[in-house]
Amino acid sequence: TTDVEITRRPTIVDQLQAADTQYSDPTTISARLRDGTDSSPIAGVELSLELDGVGTPGLTGADGVAGAQPIVEAPAGALTVGASFAGNELYEPEAVSGEITVTSEDAALSWNAEPDALSVAVTEADDGTLGDLGQAAVTFSLAQRADCAEPVSTVGPVPVVDDGTPGDGAGTASTPSPDRAGV
Repeated sequence: TTDVEITRRPTIVDQLQAADTQYSDPTTISARLRDGTDSSPIAGVELSLELDGVGTPGLTGADGVAGAQPIVEAPAGALTVGASFAGNELYEPEAVSGEITVTSEDAALSWNAEPDALSVAVTEADDGTLGDLGQAAVTFSLAQRADCAEPVSTVGPVPVVDDGTPGDGAGTASTPSPDRAGV
């Protein structure tokens, strides 16, 4: 008998692309998988396209490229993205990572007339993907003049509370009015 050792071929995951986006909106993540020996694309295998450590599967096409559009549910700031190939009987595993920037969601505020509270209704801009505003907060700036040119104090951040239907892009930020004796 003759022993035969089969060596898996190295792989390259490259051309990681991911779009900066707003909270609660989708981002597009794509990457290419190639044979590490001859650089040819590897088609018909699954890549994990990752957003903040959570993978979404994508099947590579004839060009070796796979893509996904996960929804961003992380607060504003830098967010890790990546693409990984788990390997199979023919090819070794490989991964690549990068970052995108998540910005705050566009929203409008409207004042709620409450005598003993600072309160605003928060409505997300209708951009096609309304999200849960539970990660949003409002900071109230208090001023003695109507033009708010010289704030004398701030209250907040005050968390936005969803108005009852998660994912409808609406909520309220409310807190008791501060003692105005010193203002």
